[in-house]
Amino acid sequence: MISFKRIGTYVFAGFVAQGAAAIAGLLLVRWIPAPEYALYTIAVTMIGTISTLTRSGPQLGLSSALSGVWPDPEQSARALASAMRTRLLVSAIVMPVVLVATAWLLFKAGTDWLRMTTIIGILALIWLADLKGG
Repeated sequence: MISFKRIGTYVFAGFVAQGAAAIAGLLLVRWIPAPEYALYTIAVTMIGTISTLTRSGPQLGLSSALSGVWPDPEQSARALASAMRTRLLVSAIVMPVVLVATAWLLFKAGTDWLRMTTIIGILALIWLADLKGG
C-alpha cells in the first residue's frame, strides 16, 4: 500500500529544494557582476553539455541491451561493461571538443588565463567524478 505520509514528505522536500534553488539563483543574479555571471553561465552550460553528451547515449544503449539480457547476470555484466567502454570512447571524442569550445567562449568573454585554466580544470574534474560515480 502506498504511504501518503511518504509521498507528502517527498513532495514537500521537492518544493523546499526547488524553492531554495530559485532563491539562490535570484540572489546569484542580483549579487554577481555581469562579467562574473557570464563566466558562471558558460561553466554551468558546459557542465550540462558534458553530462548530456557523455551520459545519455550510453545509458539509452545500456537500457536497451539490458532489456534483452536482464535475467542472466553474466550477460548483464557484459552489457554494463560495454556501456562503460562506449561512454569512455564517447568522452574521449567529446571532451576535447567541449573543453576547447569552453576555452574559446571564456576567451571571448574576456577571461584571464588563470581563471580560464581553473574553470576548464574544474570542468574536467566534474567529468571525472561523474565518470567514476555513474
